[in-house]
Amino acid sequence: MDQKESTLFNVLNGFRTQQNQSFEDLSAAAPVLLVFLRHLSCPFCQRLLHELRELQDDIQKQGLVTVLVHMADEEAAQKVFEYYGLANIPHFRDPERRLYRAVGLKNVPFRNVLSPRVMLRGMNLKRELDGPAPAGSGSRLQMPGLFLVDQGHIVAGHSLIDVDEPVDLRGLLSGQQTT
Repeated sequence: MDQKESTLFNVLNGFRTQQNQSFEDLSAAAPVLLVFLRHLSCPFCQRLLHELRELQDDIQKQGLVTVLVHMADEEAAQKVFEYYGLANIPHFRDPERRLYRAVGLKNVPFRNVLSPRVMLRGMNLKRELDGPAPAGSGSRLQMPGLFLVDQGHIVAGHSLIDVDEPVDLRGLLSGQQTT
């Protein structure tokens, strides 16, 4: 286990899901797909939630457990996850972003969030998905990411570089992307 993994698992041990499960409980029997979200009003994260719902059967057939990581209050998170059909997916609430730091997810400069390209893509996605947009649901500067964790090791992952960068979830699940 390398330093990044050691730090991640030390931090994970302090978190419980909405069903009071620990990461150890969740990962004991199956590999875990950890999905780190920015803020729950983020149209790019909502696109990811939409894709997760579409791929949930495939994810389960692969024997994986999906765990969402967010910064929102529990009520706002539950509304968003219900909208996307993911209400029963375990999630960790991390408003201090300790888990985000443990896997090395960074903040982006504010100018990246307000770029015309990002704003236009975000508005188009928002119209397309029409999901809930809770206030105060996370950091607009925090970058998201996905990590596949198996037997105490990060076996694949994707840390996003641009706010509007699409995630190749299928590629990650097939082990084609690494951190």
